[in-house]
Amino acid sequence: MVRRARSFAPAAQLLPDDVRPILGTGAELHGAFCLAQGTRGFLSQHVGDLDSEEAMGCYLESLESYRTLFAIEPEAVAHDLHPDFLTTRFAQGLGLPAIAVQHHHAHIASVMAEHGLDGRVIGVAFDGFGLGDDGSAWGGEFLLCDWATAERAGHLRRVRQPGGDASVRNPIRMAISHAADAGVLKDAFRLLGTDRSHAKLVLGQIESGENSPPTSSAGRLFDAVSALAGVCRQATYDGHPAMLLEQAASESATFEYPFELDEEEGRVVLDTRPIVCAVVKDLSKGRSPSDVAGRFHRTMAAGVLSVCRLLRGRTGLTRVCLGGGVFQNELLTSDLAARLGACDFEVFVPREVPVGDGGIALGQVLVAHGRRGQWGGG
Repeated sequence: MVRRARSFAPAAQLLPDDVRPILGTGAELHGAFCLAQGTRGFLSQHVGDLDSEEAMGCYLESLESYRTLFAIEPEAVAHDLHPDFLTTRFAQGLGLPAIAVQHHHAHIASVMAEHGLDGRVIGVAFDGFGLGDDGSAWGGEFLLCDWATAERAGHLRRVRQPGGDASVRNPIRMAISHAADAGVLKDAFRLLGTDRSHAKLVLGQIESGENSPPTSSAGRLFDAVSALAGVCRQATYDGHPAMLLEQAASESATFEYPFELDEEEGRVVLDTRPIVCAVVKDLSKGRSPSDVAGRFHRTMAAGVLSVCRLLRGRTGLTRVCLGGGVFQNELLTSDLAARLGACDFEVFVPREVPVGDGGIALGQVLVAHGRRGQWGGG
């Protein structure tokens, strides 16, 4: 499920517990809300990116229709942790108890809600961006979750995101950042054919840190590899470079690139530098973008499996939930699910609820329910 639309909305989603009336306002991209009461959650249709007052007008009109149709008057509202989202501001202005829910926790809670899971799970949340508990940009996360809590147990290695949102539209920026981090900048420049003045600007941002926040984003890593391989160097829609990289990938590729697992403040870090080095080396030697893309996908599946196995050894948890827009990638998701299953993990993937931000609101509802003692919800 990518977008929940006519014939899917407003069908009720069965919840794993009896909840007091709650509204989940969703995120900013791929906006959707969720009204829930009892054992039913009504996840709205795809409204669109909620980055303008006009879009929020459509959102509020739909919300009022749902509130009237299902006779649900929320007693609490759950919203994204990001303070600048219009959905966050809307939630905080309702005069109801407001529960801030970390973006990637909501992704995993959404999977738990769909599959009726309680207790703790290993959550793998891969997407482009979500504000982390530490105020930094997250997007390649390994969480230990239950309904109420989420512990960041691991993440992808962080690199600078030069230009902030500008790097989303121009994946060459992330290619330069990852190549600089991996120490293969000279060869990467030859592959990218980057204008010298543009390269100097991007490197200046990376070195100074100005308008170049660190990010653990899996989405931005896929963008970087797509740009290095020449598959997509100018994004015109959300997920464009990663989608083309998946389409280009040879499913017959069997070779896997090296990767390393490190420790940082008690968390597992999947070090992407060996992967980027190998990608640049292969492309520089004339390896086809199709082969490189296929090898990269297999390597990411192998890396995630390794982290999950390490976390299972530490916690005993065997249930893995996959959430976030990166898992719209069927090649990655099917490979990873097969590997996890072969290693005796139980794997849960969204099917009826959007795997990306369109399913966030359902997860927010479950987290708010899990924290009901904080707002008088029984």
